[in-house]
Amino acid sequence: MELRTIALAGALSGFVMVAAAPAAPAVSPALLAPAMTSTPAPAPKGPRTYKLPYGGGQSFEVCQGNNHAGSTHTGLAAYAWDFCMPIGTPVGAARGGTVKAVRQNSNIGGWGPKYADDANYVVVDHGDGTSGLYMHLMFNGARVKVGDQVQTGQLLAYSGDTGWTSAPHLHFMVMQTAADDYYTQSMPVLFLDVPDNGGLPLEDSTYTSGNAPLNAGYTPPAGPPPFTPFWVETFRPSAMWSGTDDKALKFGSSAPWQYFQVVAPQSGPRLQVIVAATGAAAFIPAADVGPSGAPPSASADKADKPAPPVMAPSGAAASPAPAAQPAGAPAAAQVAVASGDTLFAIAKAHDLSVDKISSLNGLRDPNALTIGQTLRLR
Repeated sequence: MELRTIALAGALSGFVMVAAAPAAPAVSPALLAPAMTSTPAPAPKGPRTYKLPYGGGQSFEVCQGNNHAGSTHTGLAAYAWDFCMPIGTPVGAARGGTVKAVRQNSNIGGWGPKYADDANYVVVDHGDGTSGLYMHLMFNGARVKVGDQVQTGQLLAYSGDTGWTSAPHLHFMVMQTAADDYYTQSMPVLFLDVPDNGGLPLEDSTYTSGNAPLNAGYTPPAGPPPFTPFWVETFRPSAMWSGTDDKALKFGSSAPWQYFQVVAPQSGPRLQVIVAATGAAAFIPAADVGPSGAPPSASADKADKPAPPVMAPSGAAASPAPAAQPAGAPAAAQVAVASGDTLFAIAKAHDLSVDKISSLNGLRDPNALTIGQTLRLR
């Protein structure tokens, strides 16, 4: 086997989408270190009913194969493959079925465990107790949704570099289907379009797909979309820091309803920001802020440059705020929670703090609101 210098890691992404997955391994397949000795080719196993998960005629190398000794394709991921491919490569279904899970809202990737919950993925249920997992997909790269019926070769998504990984690749494996888990025990399978070794792709080998051709017209521009700055406001007293790690220094404080512009993807518990009032760079705890519009034009803390589009972290649209009370109107005594409302937005609209509304209503979890719920405001 060729000695390798590239270090890839697959990581489990948090299950932020329509299907829940409470349990998952800490690390998914990847080549973490060069193999020091050649490994005998494993014997072919499993049903030969799959096609390579990319467009017909395209060729990609297997960065890491099954049962990679000393790496992460063992245990749950023993029968997984990593295919090295550029970001934005169309990913096709290796076998038909029903889309069970989709995550595409992460634009974060990098090396190390702090990225373990940041991978995008699609899961296809084959209907026979097995499902296919396609992971590390690009931000907003899914082209299917939960419940869609797909055929072998159908476009599912575009490959990326999200989650725990140091280079772009596609992680693919067939696994046991579980109602409440999107990452389970992988199973041995073989491919109809792999001519050698009984249909089993081998590490450090390149394979040309015999799957259906994918319409190149759907291919997005190369690379993930650029990060778009967005505005946030504190909803409680907070602190400003010099960085994100444990060695960072706390150098200032912030009162509620102060504006900050987030200027980089989140990579820890604090957001990298520009303080609107001063233009200074800082880091502020993500738990202390919520999505906001730009500072009002009449405010003393208005930023010098035009406001970017209002976005929530990782590209998710910000929740709409309840309409503010008309000037001169008496303060409302209560409000009903509508679709899309957040406690932060309700508090801001009625010039109250989140803590005040939580105290008035005995809320133990400020995020646990239900549509139609009535909240006291005084």
